[in-house]
Amino acid sequence: MLRIVSLNLNGIRSAATKGAFSWLQSVQPDVVCLQELKAQLSDIPQLPDTPLFSSRAFHPAEKKGYSGVGLLACFSFVILLMFVYHVVMILSHKLTTWSSFASYSAMN
Repeated sequence: MLRIVSLNLNGIRSAATKGAFSWLQSVQPDVVCLQELKAQLSDIPQLPDTPLFSSRAFHPAEKKGYSGVGLLACFSFVILLMFVYHVVMILSHKLTTWSSFASYSAMN
């Protein structure tokens, strides 16, 4: 099972000093979605060198101190994108099938 954690950090530097990344290591998620980084790339603190943080991507806000998001994963982002693609395809097929069934049922 894939474990995904989403955190609103309200500042990545503050979250790091309060132990957010130590907590993440104890939870051991496969994917971590980070919101509200409130830091530029040069301001992001050094993350522990563990498999959990082996793939990292950050997109800071254009204006310093605002918003920004990040993604951490314990495997390659290519694998993550392939997984998401397959989940979306399965869900869209099920929704299409259900929609066709609902339309057919409504007509009869």
